[in-house]
Amino acid sequence: MADLRSKKDQSDAALYATLAELDKVRAELAKVKRRFRQEKRASAREREFIGEDLNDTRDELIALREDFAELEADAQQDQVTVSQLRSRLQKQANAFETLQKEVAEREEAVKNLEADAADKEKMMAQVTEAHEQLKALQDELEGQKQKLKVAEDPEHSNTVYGMQTSALIQVVASLQLQNKALTSTNETINSAKERLEAQLTAQKEVCVGHDEKLAELESVSEGLKASLAEFESAAAESKNNLDAVTESKGGLEAELAAVQADLATAKAELEAAAATAAADKSAEEAATNLAAQVSELTAALDAAKADADGFRSQLDALNASSTDKENALAQDLEATKASLSTVEAEKGDTESKLGAATGEAEAMAAKAAGLEESLAAAQESIAQLNSAKDALDAQLAELTATNDKLQGQVDKKTNAATEIVILKQAKESLEMQLAEATAHNSRLEFEWISATKDIERLQNELTAMTNHVTLLKTEGVQYKIQIESLSDRLAKDKKKSKHHHHHHSKTTRHEQLIVVRNSKPDKGHM
Repeated sequence: MADLRSKKDQSDAALYATLAELDKVRAELAKVKRRFRQEKRASAREREFIGEDLNDTRDELIALREDFAELEADAQQDQVTVSQLRSRLQKQANAFETLQKEVAEREEAVKNLEADAADKEKMMAQVTEAHEQLKALQDELEGQKQKLKVAEDPEHSNTVYGMQTSALIQVVASLQLQNKALTSTNETINSAKERLEAQLTAQKEVCVGHDEKLAELESVSEGLKASLAEFESAAAESKNNLDAVTESKGGLEAELAAVQADLATAKAELEAAAATAAADKSAEEAATNLAAQVSELTAALDAAKADADGFRSQLDALNASSTDKENALAQDLEATKASLSTVEAEKGDTESKLGAATGEAEAMAAKAAGLEESLAAAQESIAQLNSAKDALDAQLAELTATNDKLQGQVDKKTNAATEIVILKQAKESLEMQLAEATAHNSRLEFEWISATKDIERLQNELTAMTNHVTLLKTEGVQYKIQIESLSDRLAKDKKKSKHHHHHHSKTTRHEQLIVVRNSKPDKGHM
């Protein structure tokens, strides 16, 4: 009996110890379950934060696409501006060509004036010769008068009269010839004067046309300068847009780095939650939820990667388009520079020709002054020639003013060339910035490849963690089987105790078992 009681006490002690262990296991499972729920809620919040970060990243990508669309539109506007600039330069070149033709016509008119001046000199020589002949005839008439006085002597009257009569007839015939020559000379001078007046009128009209062409050329130059200023402003705005895009790309990199850090943190937290949930019966479901969460994060990152790939392809296309447009712009600038050089050369030739024409006109003015002084004594056309000289002086003054305007155009073209050099430097700066953006894009692509490798590694680790959870589940099942086996042995010991003890002992043990059973934690709180 003592042995049975001793065995009974040992069995009861073992049962109590087992029940205490079961209580501890249930308490630990309850703690694990509470901690797992807390971790699950924290993981859900982290997933929401990561989803918000991914949405912000998508918004940034959309904003970058819009910025690049605006930049492309600005580049197209710059191309239109260059086309307008080229058209204006072509108009200016045409204006200079027209001016050159008019200068050639003016040179031809000057040559005609020189020919008329030579004709006038010949006519003046003829007039001078006629005056000398007239003076000689007058002297001869005086001599004849003296001879007539002598012939009045009766002694010589008969012999001298015939001679005097013949001489007078010859003098009258000579005077008639001289009169005809003077009349023809006067008619020639009047005709030359009319031609000179017509040429001076035409020359004045040409000068007026020159003034209009120069005014139009000055207007075209002002428009060209304004176009260059607009193009420089557009280039500066393009540079600012590129700077903004670079800053946006830097922000995008920071956002991607933050997303990667959040992903690493979430991964660590998920691993900790999976480790603490190893002993829980619902570990498989928790692991499935965790795997689903990681899959959602992976899908979100894949979507972000796809957006970044699309953004990168757009950036490559924009870089290629920008390179082509910059090459075209460089060609347009070189062509513009060549056109300006050609225009300046033509302008220099025009100025030299105008200078020569001015010198020739001054020489003509001197010759005209001499002609006017010579004709002052013989012809009534002196006043008309003086008025012609005044008109020629006025034209010379207009030519001088035209020359001054052309000199002003030279200064404006020099300033335009300087602005083109500055614009070329700005273009080179933009090329450097585009090269830096391309290099930065390459670095971003490398970082995306690294992120992809990290995601693959995370997926592999998640698979390993799932396998580990499955193993833990198997061990939990085995542990459950062992607990059930232990419970069966305890039940068998209980039955044996009922057969070997009296009723009071059974009641006492039954009450103890009830107390122990009531002390078990509720399964609903596990």
